[in-house]
Amino acid sequence: MQDAGININLGSHGQLQGLGAHWELWMLAQGGMTNMQALRCATFNGAQYLGMDKEIGSLAPGKLADLIVLDKTRWRISATPKPSATSW
Repeated sequence: MQDAGININLGSHGQLQGLGAHWELWMLAQGGMTNMQALRCATFNGAQYLGMDKEIGSLAPGKLADLIVLDKTRWRISATPKPSATSW
C-alpha cells in the first residue's frame, strides 16, 4: 500500500506505557517496512493526516518536539529541569 502512495499511520491506545505503539512499530517492520518507513508511520504521516506537519512530526527548526538525548558513556537519562523552546 505504501509503495502505491497510500500513507500508513501508527495507531494504538490504552496500553500500559505505550506498549501498543512499540508492538505496532515492530509489526510494521515485520511486514517488510524499513526502519525509516516504520518511523515515518509513527511520526510524520500522522502529523500530516492531522494537518499539523508544519508544527510537529519531524525534527526541524521551529517545530515542536519531545526529544531525549542519551549519553552512551553513562547509561542514564537526565531530564531537562523545565521545558524550553529552542530555535536551531
